[in-house]
Amino acid sequence: MSGMSGDALDPRSQSRDAPRILRSNVLHYRGRGWPAWALGHMEDLSWDGTRLVCKSRFDQGDLIDVQFPAAGKWSAVAVPAEVRWVRRTPGTMLMMEYGLRFVLEHPDVRRAVMMAVRGMLDEGDTPRVSQERRKDSRALGVFQIEFRRQEDPEGPWRLVNAMNLSAKGMRIRCADELQADWRLDLKIPIGATGETAAVRGRVIWTRNPAAGVHEYGIEFTHLSGPQQASVEALVNALLQRDHV
Repeated sequence: MSGMSGDALDPRSQSRDAPRILRSNVLHYRGRGWPAWALGHMEDLSWDGTRLVCKSRFDQGDLIDVQFPAAGKWSAVAVPAEVRWVRRTPGTMLMMEYGLRFVLEHPDVRRAVMMAVRGMLDEGDTPRVSQERRKDSRALGVFQIEFRRQEDPEGPWRLVNAMNLSAKGMRIRCADELQADWRLDLKIPIGATGETAAVRGRVIWTRNPAAGVHEYGIEFTHLSGPQQASVEALVNALLQRDHV
């Protein structure tokens, strides 16, 4: 990276058409004065800012720090950010969303933001500008589901974060270790009142985006007509949320 000019490492020099990474990834965050980092989710990452999804409560105008994943670890740089807007996440009881604007005054901070954007592009994400979301039938935002193994029908339901939902499947993120080809019973939200629809799925891939975090690709199996309609309704609701 030493061969790059200062402008090449300064997100402020990028145009409005620079890539926005619409899919979700993990993110560390902490309020000012907090003794430790908390784990959240970022969506819609750009040179200027991102959307933070988490359980913590902040107010508009608050200053917080964020930390990006880097090669399976965590960046050593704390990136300051200002909370620009606040809203509750549809389809969840506890999750909140915050629009963050990065404070890009220090060169190390600008480099950390640039490396985070480029790192997600290198993982295979396709850069898109915001208006292209309306052409995408896949809802990239975070929501919450419950799951348990079909082989353990009396076992407890686990509440986890899900994202990248389509009519065929989704991605889930959790601390649990699952295995490929495991069959799961799933409960997905279908309304703001906490109502859920029961569907089934299969684990088709696994990965570890950061220390202590696991992600799994889930393929829906044997969806009935009403179940398919419930999934499509949730996709549409999440897409409408992301267009706001």
